[in-house]
Amino acid sequence: IRYWGQGYMTEAVRAVIRFGFAQMGLDLISATCYPDNPASRRVLEKCGFRYIKTVPYETRYGTVENSVESILYRSDFLEKGKV
Repeated sequence: IRYWGQGYMTEAVRAVIRFGFAQMGLDLISATCYPDNPASRRVLEKCGFRYIKTVPYETRYGTVENSVESILYRSDFLEKGKV
């Protein structure tokens, strides 16, 4: 909790994105998070991810949860000069 809101997760996600696009040559990166986790959703938004849809899935306990699916295209990331 001490480090929440300090930007560390945004920095880490951006490093993973750079690695994926620059080193692995990926054209697209997808990410998911829980819809009731606004901090995680904000990290994805700050990193350039675009919301695609909310997807229901069945957990291993038989309950149904939702997951927010977002994507980031290489061209969008490069356009913003972040690599």
